[in-house]
Amino acid sequence: MMNTGRHLFLTLALAATTPAYAQVTYVRAGATGANDGSSWTNAYVELQTALLATAAGEIWVAEGVYRPSPPGTRSASFSLRSAVAVYGGFAGHESSRFDRQGRVEATILSGDLLGDDDGWSNRLDNSYHVARAENVDATAILDGFTIYGGYATAASGFDGYGAGLLVVAASPTVRGCAFDRNLAAGAGGAYVYSGGPWFDGCTFQGNWGYIYNGGGLYCYGPGTTVTACVFSGNIASSGTQGAGGGLYASGAITIDGCTFTGNRAEFYFSGYYPCVGGGAFLGGDGAVLRNCTFAGNETNLGGALTCYADTSLVNCVFSGNRAFAVDLGSYSVGGYGGALHAAYAVLTLEGCTFSGNDATEDGGGIYVDYTNDFWIENCVLWGNEAAGAQSTFDANIADGDNGGFTLQWSCVGGVDTQKYPNCTALDPRFTDADGADNWPGTEDDDLRPRVGSPCIDAGRNAGLGGVALDRDGGPRFVDDPSTYDRGQGAPPIADMGAYEFDGSGPLLANSALRRGHPATFTVTGAQPGETASFYYGFRGLGAGPALPQYGGMALDLRAPVRQLGVATAGPDGVAAFTGLVPANAPLRTVYLQAAIARGIGGADSVRTNPTSARIQP
Repeated sequence: MMNTGRHLFLTLALAATTPAYAQVTYVRAGATGANDGSSWTNAYVELQTALLATAAGEIWVAEGVYRPSPPGTRSASFSLRSAVAVYGGFAGHESSRFDRQGRVEATILSGDLLGDDDGWSNRLDNSYHVARAENVDATAILDGFTIYGGYATAASGFDGYGAGLLVVAASPTVRGCAFDRNLAAGAGGAYVYSGGPWFDGCTFQGNWGYIYNGGGLYCYGPGTTVTACVFSGNIASSGTQGAGGGLYASGAITIDGCTFTGNRAEFYFSGYYPCVGGGAFLGGDGAVLRNCTFAGNETNLGGALTCYADTSLVNCVFSGNRAFAVDLGSYSVGGYGGALHAAYAVLTLEGCTFSGNDATEDGGGIYVDYTNDFWIENCVLWGNEAAGAQSTFDANIADGDNGGFTLQWSCVGGVDTQKYPNCTALDPRFTDADGADNWPGTEDDDLRPRVGSPCIDAGRNAGLGGVALDRDGGPRFVDDPSTYDRGQGAPPIADMGAYEFDGSGPLLANSALRRGHPATFTVTGAQPGETASFYYGFRGLGAGPALPQYGGMALDLRAPVRQLGVATAGPDGVAAFTGLVPANAPLRTVYLQAAIARGIGGADSVRTNPTSARIQP
């Protein structure tokens, strides 16, 4: 579900603004020429040599394994330089950078100096940091490499952080790189200590912070930007309180179009210090998450995400995440916020979807603690579970000690619509919430609304001001002509949740209505053979009666409502009913709508757009 369109735009934008590097230096493992970097034939055989010899320009690196130092020098790293762009993924014959195939897995920067790694074993002689970026700017580029085998295990100082990449007071551009199975006391994949680096299109997979925080990426201080990245299977273990299995940020950070799957913050340590933020932990004011997906992450508090600072989330999806308690005999810790745990912070959630998340105590979707300034709008929270919840609503969203929230224009299971007006407790009708494998939090889940969803055209446009696209990268504001606009704002009205519905259900049209004359009412877009029932009323449009045959789906005609007739759709999906307008019918506006019962107990029923016409003499 990554937004590849946005990633492509960012990449092309960077290409347009990055200065052209006239000088190209070549590196190819096993080259047998002059070893001076002047061509593929005469390429340097070691990347380290090329970096030391290049003050400005591009370095093109062919497929192979490159180590920063001969055995015995753990402090050696590939050090990035301003005005030097290092590109991997070449086969070793290209004449243009754009000819490379981009096989990141084939161009490896390895911290395994002896080449003897066996899983996590035999790493005591590996590099502390495979690569370093210190006091460099955005023209220091690393693009198209797998960064593997860093081992930052020092008891103090930077050599305990950032086994894959260490960034200190720097703003490098890191694009299209895979940080794979790096281990550190903290920040297994990469560690940022001040600066403003940009990580774009990178993968952080299987990295481990075995004492401190941030299994994949740890950002200390503000300024980091992370776009179109994947965090998968990373671990932050607890020495005091493990936090941020995939990502840990203690300062303002921008995260856009990223996916967090199967990350963990684990190993409860002692006292009331449960692990937090299985996918990510955000502890710095000004954090922004847009268009992100969190699936299958777990820890004690905030299975997917924990926020202890002012944070904004837009168009984010949370599915199949889990928060579990640790039983200490006389009491337990954790088990709150299956997807999201928020405390001590100002948070805003706009256009987000939470489904299939689980907590062993309370707040399977969201748990709010020690904060009353939490704004939830245009969101969907449905099908989340919590064993200790007192109600269906609490299983979706719950508040704890001194916690509270504002909820509006959202679809929430069990919500009291008197307490939270403009919200709905009706089934959002996801396309397939748990996918073909019937397991939430996996790649086949589809949380997009389908025809008949009460979330369609039911949000508040102002809540998504400045948001042009949905989680798929499609238009954020799309009109469904078959749906009555229940939301707020000038049409088209935004949908609730992270995805915008761009289709249409059955449509109703009618002929002119004249006293004593026949009138025809036509539904198009029905399924062949199904029955459409036609209804009318005189009280206008709004919240109408929910009829049992439609599984609780309400009409958009204000009561009282009467049935006009029925018709069966033909092979073309058209159901037409013709009736005589009574000679004494009142000369006033009549409101019309059709409905079709679908699914077991009417669970998949649909209604058409409402229409209106004035009865003429």
